Amino acid sequence: MTDPTYMWMIVPLVALPFAVAGYALRRLMARARARDDLWEGIEYHLKERQTLAPRLTSIAALYFPWDHPLVDDVSQARKYAMAARTVIERAQTEAELSWALARLIQTASTHAELIRHADFAATVGRIASLEAKVAGRRGEFNRLTVLLQEDTQHLPGRLAELLAGVTAMEPFELDPLLARESMMTALELGQAPLPAA
Repeated sequence: MTDPTYMWMIVPLVALPFAVAGYALRRLMARARARDDLWEGIEYHLKERQTLAPRLTSIAALYFPWDHPLVDDVSQARKYAMAARTVIERAQTEAELSWALARLIQTASTHAELIRHADFAATVGRIASLEAKVAGRRGEFNRLTVLLQEDTQHLPGRLAELLAGVTAMEPFELDPLLARESMMTALELGQAPLPAA
């Protein structure tokens, strides 16, 4: 017969690994949920930016020839951005869209009538606002993504990852507002070619 004194010593030793695994699981799930919520917000704002791109091109098409390469560049970049699925693909295609929008907006600034078009200016402002929202969420998303990667390097985190079904993600490297503003600055300085108007 087992001495009850030893049982009280064995129970905590047996329960400790389960308690550690439970804590790791809860922490991992909370971080994954917060990260996924941030990513949903980023995607929502990027998709809204994609929906505004045709408004810019339709207004610009009133002032540019219908087959102007800037209009086509924005349309093509938008199409690729809408098809992106992974975080890395999203960053690459959204950077291309930032570049196409920067060229369109920079060229528009040389057309007095187009730059004074109220809807064009309002849409550019709305795009900038969405890009700022993405930039604001991006830092916290990347922080949580790195923390989750670190968590899953250790045994409790690996077990929790398997049990919780947490999927790995890459950091989102694009700050769309900074990217577009940097590209527009490069265009203003003549460091990048502009298609002829």
